[in-house]
Amino acid sequence: MRVCRPVDRKWRMTMRMLNTGSSAWGVRARMAIYAKGEALERQVELVPPRGPLNMPDFKAEFRFGRVPTLWLEDGFILQESEAIMDYFDDLQPDPPLKPDTILDRARMRMLIRLTDGSVLNHLSILFRSRNPLTRDQAAVDAALLGLADGYDRLEYHMPGGDYAIAGRLTLADCTLVPTIWLTLDFLPFFDAPSVLLTRPKLARYWQAVQRDPIVARIVSEMSIHLRAARAARIAAEAAEQAQSANMLSR
Repeated sequence: MRVCRPVDRKWRMTMRMLNTGSSAWGVRARMAIYAKGEALERQVELVPPRGPLNMPDFKAEFRFGRVPTLWLEDGFILQESEAIMDYFDDLQPDPPLKPDTILDRARMRMLIRLTDGSVLNHLSILFRSRNPLTRDQAAVDAALLGLADGYDRLEYHMPGGDYAIAGRLTLADCTLVPTIWLTLDFLPFFDAPSVLLTRPKLARYWQAVQRDPIVARIVSEMSIHLRAARAARIAAEAAEQAQSANMLSR
């Protein structure tokens, strides 16, 4: 199945990737760029959305706008984070982000699919339910149960080492690192325990993998972005409340 299509000439500059600071899917593609080194970083311009992806003007410009989206120099686009990471790895084979053996490559893909299908689908529900005043508690409870099951599956398949597979950084780590970080960041909103408390292989992995300089860079960027986003949201809410109070006092 083809994952790319032509776009207008205005996008035909260098490779440009629609990306945000803390999207689990966008971050994994960005981490793959960093892992490939400065040569690839110089080829890919990271472009933040000009506004919400569901805004009419954005959707008119790019119908299926989502993070990440990669615009290529030849006028095609790539979507789906796994396809984009594969493209980067094939475009610049050194250092490789796939394991050497057929079995380890299959295990890497299994961890990526488990993360997407058994963890991030539930984490997305929690992300939309952070406000306790508007959340559907039944949906939250179901998402927390599903999230626990997803992490149980990952715990079962993790090798128990410093990296997810093959003893070095791979696309599985690019997928797991932002997912685990976001999970640990979101769960306190729901008074839920850390997913690492009862999963020793994942806990060991998380402690060890953060010593990798690429992982440390990504974790730092995500932390900075979310702090800034939350501060901006609090400021906007305070301004809205102040405006409402002024209108009531007139």
